[in-house]
Amino acid sequence: MKSKKVLFFPLMFLPLLLTLLALPFLPDQIPAHYDANNQVTRWGSKYETLIFPVIAIVLGFIMQALAKYASGQEKDGKNNEKLCIITGILLLADPAAC
Repeated sequence: MKSKKVLFFPLMFLPLLLTLLALPFLPDQIPAHYDANNQVTRWGSKYETLIFPVIAIVLGFIMQALAKYASGQEKDGKNNEKLCIITGILLLADPAAC
C-alpha cells in the first residue's frame, strides 16, 4: 500500500510543477478557446493554465478521502482503500481526465 501512495502524491503535484516551470516561458496572452474552424475566439492570461493542476490536486485529495472512508467500511483488510488509491492513480495519470 505504501508503494501506491508513493506514486499517488507525485502524480497529484506533477501537473502543478510542470505548469509552474513552463509559466515563465509562456506569452502573457494565450489562446483559450477555439471555434469549429480552428479560429481563436477567446484569449486568456497565461495564469489560467494553473486551473487544471489545482483541479488535479483537489481531485487527488478527494480520492484520498474516499479511500480513507472506504477502508473504514470494511472489517478486515484494506481492499476498498487499495481500490480507491489505484483508481486515483489511474485518474491522475490520464492527462485527458483533467
